[in-house]
Amino acid sequence: MAELALRVAAGYDFLDKDLLIFGGLFHDAGKVEQYKIDTMIDYTDSGRLIGHICIADAWITERAHKIESFPDSLLIKLRHMILSHQGQLEYATPVLPQMPEAFALFYCDEIDSKMGAIDRIRERQGGTGWSEYVKLLERHLFFGDNEKGKE
Repeated sequence: MAELALRVAAGYDFLDKDLLIFGGLFHDAGKVEQYKIDTMIDYTDSGRLIGHICIADAWITERAHKIESFPDSLLIKLRHMILSHQGQLEYATPVLPQMPEAFALFYCDEIDSKMGAIDRIRERQGGTGWSEYVKLLERHLFFGDNEKGKE
């Protein structure tokens, strides 16, 4: 994610690359506590009751407060990157992106997750032809014909 965000930032010189790197690296850090692995992957109590976004926000806030003279204005920006990274309230994000870097992070997360899903579907499909209906994307996907150049 950080690498993808930096690629996007290369086209927009007003974006703070440090914020994008931070967001790319830590946007899902709370998932470490959100899930547990026994015989299967499941939610922890805090994962269900609090969620990975709020868990990561608490970690970041706690660690920043341990650093003497950590700038409050920077902490607010870092927290916003984490709290808004899912981009839409219906995606369970606590706040909507309100900084350019937060918008970029949200869209990078979106494209990363969608392209990952598309790649898994493409692999199952053998890399060609039409997929079954993909509910996540609300459509079928076409991966091309078996023969190169065939239309």
